[in-house]
Amino acid sequence: MDRSWMRANRLSTEYRHGVMEFLQFAESNAELECPPPEFPPLFLCPCIFCANKEPKRTKKEIMNHLICDGICQNYTQWIWHGEVVATPSVSQRESGSVDIDDRLEDMMRDIGEDPFKRAHVYETLCSDKDEPLYPGCTNFTRLSAVLKLFNLKAKNGWTDKSFTELGWFYEDRGVR
Repeated sequence: MDRSWMRANRLSTEYRHGVMEFLQFAESNAELECPPPEFPPLFLCPCIFCANKEPKRTKKEIMNHLICDGICQNYTQWIWHGEVVATPSVSQRESGSVDIDDRLEDMMRDIGEDPFKRAHVYETLCSDKDEPLYPGCTNFTRLSAVLKLFNLKAKNGWTDKSFTELGWFYEDRGVR
């Protein structure tokens, strides 16, 4: 389904038509999961304020929210409204992975010291590149672990929120 309407002016016919198609899509997928109830079905609202969080709303409420407030621009895979997203198989994921440890030196050399020094991070990167993740760890340095996590985030489509919550998990355990 075309999602270009999501970036259109909310007062345009294109946007209103896209909202109606989105709501029809959500309703048709809800009917596939279970037969229509006696009351109108309720859905999560993808407007910028509700952001697909509870409470669920009627189609009319969602239409008003989307037209008045706009849709979350990063909600491009409508998983909360019945869209099935294909996940790559293990072999596809593995083929795209890069051995980060072999590339750290190259990346830092390619960029050069000056940009890092201006950003006041060069010394930190250099020390994190050599410092073990934890005492006795031989598999990861602090920098390689962070880069591995960012690689996983990008490869698996983790949201910024989920990644931030992962950091919160480690901060509660005293890990910097």
